[in-house]
Amino acid sequence: MDRLLRSGVKVTDATAAEIKQIIEQLKILKAVKEANEMETTNQLTSSSRSATQRAKESATASSSVYDFDGAGDSPVPSPNPSASRRSAGGAGSSKGDRDSVPPKLDRSTPAAKAGSVEPQGAASVAASAARSKVLFSKGDHVAFKPKGANNEPTDWILGYVQEVRGEGKSRRYKVIDADPDEAGNRSEFRTSASNMIAISKEKDPLPPLDTGKVVLALYPNTTTFYKAEVMGMTEDGNVNLKFEGEESSNTMQSVTRHYVLEYRG
Repeated sequence: MDRLLRSGVKVTDATAAEIKQIIEQLKILKAVKEANEMETTNQLTSSSRSATQRAKESATASSSVYDFDGAGDSPVPSPNPSASRRSAGGAGSSKGDRDSVPPKLDRSTPAAKAGSVEPQGAASVAASAARSKVLFSKGDHVAFKPKGANNEPTDWILGYVQEVRGEGKSRRYKVIDADPDEAGNRSEFRTSASNMIAISKEKDPLPPLDTGKVVLALYPNTTTFYKAEVMGMTEDGNVNLKFEGEESSNTMQSVTRHYVLEYRG
């Protein structure tokens, strides 16, 4: 009897050890299963987020392409550079020859091209990059250069920022032409900072300009900016200018300082 009892205890101990081992194996299998399920869930969640993000990026890109055709692009025909543009509420005042007309420059001549094209090189690239980082806000008055049809040259014209879209390199602007058409409608243009020049507010003080400096100035009683040479400053702070291409070499115009800007071709 004693021998049978000891034999039964040994069997029981062995069975208990096997059961314990089986339980440990089951715990390991359970942990592996839970880990696999968690990994699968994470992959599905990540995939779902990626798909959602791609959809958002695609929608944003589509919207950007639709709203803005790129730097300097415009959805409407650009103005004729040689066309006379009406006054924009007396933006530029003239004390000179009232019988003068906006400059007429033959853009096909070598002299015109030499005077209108910015110098190439590292300095020009750096200046262009710096201009592209300038930020404009809604309501800002600017000079901007729309893209001409078939890459034809166009003039800088007066306008104001109506809308700002995007951030960083994708930041684009909707600019309204200050010159309405015969029906009173104003053209809308999509452009970037590199094709815009800020116009400071009249209350903001500006330094005088040196005689002989080449500038871009708003021609009196128009909404178009032309290349001009500074002839001096007036007592009231206006700038006496000789516009390139004036019919008379003796013609001199007086323009409000805030509408005399840095020269760009």
